[in-house]
Amino acid sequence: MDSAEHTGPDLLQKHEESLSSLSRQLAASEQWAGRVNETLSAIQETLAQLVPPTVPAVPAPPPVPSASRGVGSVRDPAPPALVPFTGELGRCGGFLIQVSLLFQRYPQAFSDDAFKISHVIGALRDRALDWAEFYLALHPVETVTYEQFVRDFKAVFHHPLRSDEAARQLHGLRQGGRSVAEFSIDSIG
Repeated sequence: MDSAEHTGPDLLQKHEESLSSLSRQLAASEQWAGRVNETLSAIQETLAQLVPPTVPAVPAPPPVPSASRGVGSVRDPAPPALVPFTGELGRCGGFLIQVSLLFQRYPQAFSDDAFKISHVIGALRDRALDWAEFYLALHPVETVTYEQFVRDFKAVFHHPLRSDEAARQLHGLRQGGRSVAEFSIDSIG
C-alpha cells in the first residue's frame, strides 16, 4: 500500500465519506421502517374491521409516530408479561400490585380501560380465567371501567385474612360437639 493513502487529510476524507454514506443509509432505513410500521398499522386496522374479536386479546402498545422519533432513537420496549394468576387464595393482592406497577410504568401502552382489562385477562389462568369468561359474558369489555372490573375481581379473589381473624376462625372450628383445640389436646396425650 502507498503511504500517501494513510496521511491525515486523505484518511480524514475517507472517514467523512464513510460517515456521510452511513448517515444516508440510516435515514433510508428509518424511512423504510416508518413505511413498514404504517403498513402494519393499516393491516391491523383492516383486520380489526373484518374480524370482530371473540375474546379480548392482550393489547399491543400503540405505535410511535415516525415524525416524533429522532434520528437514532430507540422505540420504548414492550411491557413485560405479567406473572399468570390462577385464582389461588392469597395471591390476588400481589398480582394486582404487579398490574398496577406495570400500568404506571407503561401508561402509553395502556391508554384506556379496555386495554387494561384485556391485559389483565391475558394473564389469568385456570379458575381465574373461567371467572373472566363468565364475567365478560355479562359485562362486555367496552361497557365496564377498569375500576369496576378490579372491584368485581377483588370481590371474588381478594380475601386477605388477618392473623387475629384466622385465629378466631380456627378457635371456632368444631367437629361434632368437640372443638379443634380439644382434638389437638387428645392427639398429644
